[in-house]
Amino acid sequence: MSTPSSLVGCRAKIVDMLHSPARTRAVDNWLLGRRGTVVGVLRNGTLALVEVDGKPDEMPGGVRRWPVHWDDLHVQTVQPAPQERRTTYQLGLSHTERDAVHHAVPANQEISLCGKSVHPLPVLGWSLSFLPTAKRACPTCVHLIERGS
Repeated sequence: MSTPSSLVGCRAKIVDMLHSPARTRAVDNWLLGRRGTVVGVLRNGTLALVEVDGKPDEMPGGVRRWPVHWDDLHVQTVQPAPQERRTTYQLGLSHTERDAVHHAVPANQEISLCGKSVHPLPVLGWSLSFLPTAKRACPTCVHLIERGS
């Protein structure tokens, strides 16, 4: 069986109300058969926080998220798609202050992907990551990353 935290994000259908909290059972006639998404785990993993599909004005008291016991749910687990392994680059600057250009730098190096000599920004033993969408990101480094070098 999966751990409760690994089920966050899965779709679920409320099929019973035997084990759920009393406040949830109070609206069982409305909740039974509803579908939603598991958005959290409560009470040391014994309850799922389910966000029910629909508009808030259609729901009792406008509440969209309800604590439901796992045994009262039919959870549809979906195998996650394999994550594309992306190489992350550290941030390096080629100029100082206002003229600083953000460059992508392989770990533990001082030469960026585009060949410029850069200054890394170490912070307490770790370095900031390069963000290709940053306003001052080097276009050549961004192009090289997109190309897959």
